[in-house]
Amino acid sequence: MQRLLILFAALCLGAPLARAGEEPPAEPGPLGKIHEGAKKALRDLGIEVYGHFKLDSSRDTSETNFGDTAFYVKNYGSGEKDEEINITARHTRLGLNWKGGEDRGINAIGNIEFDFLGKAIQKNSETQELQPAVRLRHAWMKFDFGGGWSLLAGQTWDVFAPVNMKKLNTMVGWGQGNMGFRRPQLRVSKKFPLDEGTDLTVDFAIARPVARDSTKLDDDSQDDGEDSGIPDLQAHVGLKIPFLGKKPLKTGVGGVIGWREIGGGGVHLRDDVHYKTWAVCLDAVAPILENLDLLGELWTGKALDGYRAGVWQSFVVHDHEVHIIRAWGGFANLVWKPAKHWMVVVGYGVDNPEDSTFHGEDGRYENRTVFGNVRYCFYKNATVGIELDRMETDYRDDKNRVNYRIQ
Repeated sequence: MQRLLILFAALCLGAPLARAGEEPPAEPGPLGKIHEGAKKALRDLGIEVYGHFKLDSSRDTSETNFGDTAFYVKNYGSGEKDEEINITARHTRLGLNWKGGEDRGINAIGNIEFDFLGKAIQKNSETQELQPAVRLRHAWMKFDFGGGWSLLAGQTWDVFAPVNMKKLNTMVGWGQGNMGFRRPQLRVSKKFPLDEGTDLTVDFAIARPVARDSTKLDDDSQDDGEDSGIPDLQAHVGLKIPFLGKKPLKTGVGGVIGWREIGGGGVHLRDDVHYKTWAVCLDAVAPILENLDLLGELWTGKALDGYRAGVWQSFVVHDHEVHIIRAWGGFANLVWKPAKHWMVVVGYGVDNPEDSTFHGEDGRYENRTVFGNVRYCFYKNATVGIELDRMETDYRDDKNRVNYRIQ
């Protein structure tokens, strides 16, 4: 109880305060003692606090969805392009790592992390921007049983597509060639040591089937994944081998399959419609030089809006029938660290639903990005960066919409 009281007091009062330029007192004052006590209490509890404060400012030559974290360019029809500017601090992030230690031969760790994007991102909403809601990113525990076996329970990244774009844009290229997200899951992993420095890891997860709610079709306001009554199944096999000194080559193949249901009895559909979502993904992180890496993914699948792919589309309705959208895509990034405090990234990504699966209906037929960014660490743990990003989204009848973004 005493530790918890010390921790609570420290969180309320904060660290010792001093004016700019002043030396800290030689002996810690009351706040200093509380601060040191809180750090000791955290250590004793196995807790590490981390996070970042982040300000994003971006300007787009066309309206995107969404402005703070652009995915694709909106179809502005026959009107003029609408420039926009966005400034936000909602990507500020806080988290806790926990180490539980060993008990009966089992080691446990955990993580909880949140930011302030909260619920759906509402465009042009002052309340959403100036009074944002907390959003849970990660919340999981992992138990290591020895012999390479482990069990993870909670919410974290999808198993089958483990690599993300190195964008300044927080949404890391979803709908632009990158796929996968975070969701609640139960994951079993097994690591097989093959040789010195070489490992094969197999992961299998039962995951929540988050999908699109086809409210306009079935009027039940129920997520089509939940409506199926069956969880999604994910798997990944990864290989890590020595390559360049201390930098290994990591490569893998993953997949996901899930079931979806659109309830019938509505205006558009007489009977229930059952369909599957699936994807196969290849991933790699390959060192080229000591300070240069190539990373990326290549994937194909169907009905992938729940996994941030298919340019956020799973199906279209044509002649009162549901047609599932097939798609393929991928991305490649070059990450160069020319000096200690510098990083340069250039990349390309494409998300390409197959035109024939739209049956001539409206939709986003393709989405591409070409981008580059430079980051400089100008103070310990503080970085400034700039990113130039050309996005192009294709619509029906060759209506291509282009946006140039500086962030």
